[in-house]
Amino acid sequence: MFLLVNCVILILAAWILPGIKIDGIISALLVTLALALINLFVRPFIVSLTLPITFLTLGLFLLFIDVIIIYLAAFIIPGFHITGFWSAFFLGVILSIFGTVLD
Repeated sequence: MFLLVNCVILILAAWILPGIKIDGIISALLVTLALALINLFVRPFIVSLTLPITFLTLGLFLLFIDVIIIYLAAFIIPGFHITGFWSAFFLGVILSIFGTVLD
C-alpha cells in the first residue's frame, strides 16, 4: 500500500515539476520500487559515510543524499528521466515530506 501511495505521489510530482519525465505507469512503479530498494540498501551506507557533514549541516545534507538516490534511480530505470539538479532536489523534498507524513 505504501509503495502505491508513493507511486501516485511520484506521478503527481512528475506532472507538476518541469524536468522530470516518467514514460508510463509501469515505469513509475519500477521507479518507486527502485527508490525503495535503494533507500533500504544504499542510503544507510551513504548516510554513514557522510555523517560528519550531515551533523554540521543539521541534517540538511540528507536532501542532497536524496538527490543522489533519485539520480541513481534515473540511471537504473530507463523510463525515468531527470533534467537538472533542482528538479531532482524538489522531487526529493516532495518525497521526503510525503514520506514523513505517511509514516
